[in-house]
Amino acid sequence: MEEGFLGAHCHIVTRRPAVNDTIRGLHTPARAIAWLWVNAGAGAAFALPAAVAAMANPALGFALAVGVLPPAAIG
Repeated sequence: MEEGFLGAHCHIVTRRPAVNDTIRGLHTPARAIAWLWVNAGAGAAFALPAAVAAMANPALGFALAVGVLPPAAIG
């Protein structure tokens, strides 16, 4: 699967229904975005230092939040 704009953090899931599923009304659409708890935990771990620093000094918290974007994007 190719990684799109969002990288490996969000996967677009598509499923073409089988003809019999559609005729019988059994087709349930696939979810558009698959949630991965490992990636959510990594995002929270990256955001936590910025959130703590923002409580004491908002400018420092913002700088940490922006500074962690490149490592977070790489994974």
